[in-house]
Amino acid sequence: MSTRPHPQSRARYSGAPSGQESTMSGKLVAIFVLVLVVAFAVAFAKFLRTTDQQPVNITFASAKRIDDSSIKVVADISRKDTSKPAYCIVTALNYEMAEVGRREVYIPAGGLELARWEIDVPTREPAVSGGAYGCSDTIPFYLTEAKASQ
Repeated sequence: MSTRPHPQSRARYSGAPSGQESTMSGKLVAIFVLVLVVAFAVAFAKFLRTTDQQPVNITFASAKRIDDSSIKVVADISRKDTSKPAYCIVTALNYEMAEVGRREVYIPAGGLELARWEIDVPTREPAVSGGAYGCSDTIPFYLTEAKASQ
């Protein structure tokens, strides 16, 4: 003896009058989630590939305020090819995280692949933190080893 559910209870407790609509929406949600996961995987792979191709990288380590017009930024600089010179840019930041100072640092050829640098950055107002903007192995014409040591 089988009992059939009353039509009113089916309408009251199930979201759809037939099972066809609920399975279709479930399939659409599953397809959307799958497309989203694939898109994130592709974006992450592109990010990793771009990061690995950079010849010089800088990572901010710490900062120490020297006085109202300068801050010492400590950063780790890694290079794939130490036989070529490079340069990096570090910044000084105020309480509002606005840039109040910037310094370009010339890194001569030679040395270790990973080195910690302490860089004094002049500021136009008191700074509370620093940052690492980026690096390149293409040296600008105005930045040379002689000018960097001044």
